[in-house]
Amino acid sequence: MSGKKPSSGSAARPGPGGSDATVMILGAGTLQAPLFDAARERGLRTIAVDAREEAPASARADFSYRCDLADFDACLRIAQHHKVAGVIGFAVEYPLPTLARLSAHLDLAGPSPEAVRRATDKAAMRQAFAAAGVASPLSLPARTVEEARARVAELRDVSSHVILKPAIASGGRGVTQLPGTAPATKVAEAFERARAHSRSGTVLVEEYASGPEFSVEAVTWNGRTEIVAVTDKETSGPPYFVETGHSQPSQASADVVAAVGAAAVAAVAALGIDWCGTHTEVRYSPAGPRVIETAARFGGGLISSHLTPLSTGVSLVEAALDLALGQPPDIAVQKHRGSAIRFLRPAAGLVRRLQGQAQAQAQAGVVEVEVTVQEGDRVRELVDGTARVGHVLAEGPDAAAAIAAAETARDMITLETEIIE
Repeated sequence: MSGKKPSSGSAARPGPGGSDATVMILGAGTLQAPLFDAARERGLRTIAVDAREEAPASARADFSYRCDLADFDACLRIAQHHKVAGVIGFAVEYPLPTLARLSAHLDLAGPSPEAVRRATDKAAMRQAFAAAGVASPLSLPARTVEEARARVAELRDVSSHVILKPAIASGGRGVTQLPGTAPATKVAEAFERARAHSRSGTVLVEEYASGPEFSVEAVTWNGRTEIVAVTDKETSGPPYFVETGHSQPSQASADVVAAVGAAAVAAVAALGIDWCGTHTEVRYSPAGPRVIETAARFGGGLISSHLTPLSTGVSLVEAALDLALGQPPDIAVQKHRGSAIRFLRPAAGLVRRLQGQAQAQAQAGVVEVEVTVQEGDRVRELVDGTARVGHVLAEGPDAAAAIAAAETARDMITLETEIIE
């Protein structure tokens, strides 16, 4: 652990009520950057904690520490030294166990360690859903290839396809769909891929829930869960189902949106989550909504930081600060508009030609165009969210208009790759 005052950091400002208040932000990546800015606007001191030597947002903090976010003792020493008034994470899963333990140890607002355990261990999550009667895919654990093959065989009468996924992971890492009749070699490959990403070593073999996919962005405090937005999700399809686009508000029927929202609220209650934002993924199957998973954090993929404020006027960044400080969040919807993001989907290989970003940015409704590769860079196969190389973010009077703007602009960008043997 090492602590320093960044040369570009600002001087501390007085906190709410005329007294200094300090918040500790676990993670200082681009997704957390808005937290530092919002905290400064409120006059709060900020502490950035990140394992990277040059974390993108660390220079925005009053104090910055290089520390593994799973190192509870080190993080506790930092928090106690600065007498923090709140501990915050945003749109990332890895620091959640530390965040929960810190909040409990320091008697601060935040989700409980047990709730976070259930929300980060998907095997425990499925057990909690089953106990509470929350509809979710049938899930069987496997710790060996032999067990995985047996689990796939068990599910053949339940589902024509199965999903193998890590019990503890995030970002869609290690997820593979297989037909129930897949040969033993394919099951072994999918198992090893999932196990490589599972922090517990356990792999879940689950029935595949078909139907359109949604996510529900919500906030819970004092045992009360309020939905801020329901998001339509677009994926790459089988076998990896990488998220390739999101849009708000959902264009599904009012009945479907209500059922999806109700399932998400029930899932949050089943996990015992309180005093935090949540991101619940739901598929609307022929039998009704099936909860895929609930995260005890706000959603990533620019859903919480960009899409939701564009479509609703609600700042989930401000809500995160409120929750960490033990204050009821202001999540009253301020507007009703559409927002959409579409991620670039080039073929894997070496980037040979890249052009069109300026034209895409100039299109009506486009808010942001970002491409994270340049000519000569290598693009990996799109097997999870970490392989995405750029996006177009757009807004409009409704979701359809925002989607049209995002897709038109995306299609203006030429990103040609060449396979290198």
